[in-house]
Amino acid sequence: MVKVFLSIGANTGARAGAIKKAIGLILAEDGIVDAGRGRFYETEPQGTKGQPWFLNTAIAINTDKPPLELLDFLKGVEKAVGRVGGEGGGPRALDIDIIFYGTQAVNEPGLTIPHPRAMGRRFVMAPVADIAPDFVHPAIGKAVSELLEGIPQEGQDIRLITP
Repeated sequence: MVKVFLSIGANTGARAGAIKKAIGLILAEDGIVDAGRGRFYETEPQGTKGQPWFLNTAIAINTDKPPLELLDFLKGVEKAVGRVGGEGGGPRALDIDIIFYGTQAVNEPGLTIPHPRAMGRRFVMAPVADIAPDFVHPAIGKAVSELLEGIPQEGQDIRLITP
């Protein structure tokens, strides 16, 4: 099995409920085992401004699913929880991204791992650091905690919350 880190967020509807439902669906899947959970953060939107703040967390799973099969499964979870297409950068009921797939690099159409923008996003690195601060980004060679320390807070405000 491979340890995989997932970033999960939502900024419309019952955000905490959507994230918790998604985590439940993920962990109920055959071939997926819970390997850790980050705390919840309310986070300033990136990209498209003027939208509601996000609620974000991360989970670690151990899985035997190959990356593209895992991606297809996670897209199904997004739809089951209420995500609809066409939300790129804008408000969304749920978003799940694969951040790391063990130490593997994946470059397939529609899937790049490690996630190409994760290392510059506080809302991703903070909850991943809750789980595995010493996990080393396989392409950069820096620990998640180091990456988090290097991300400017300006424009990326995050607040730890209890949902």
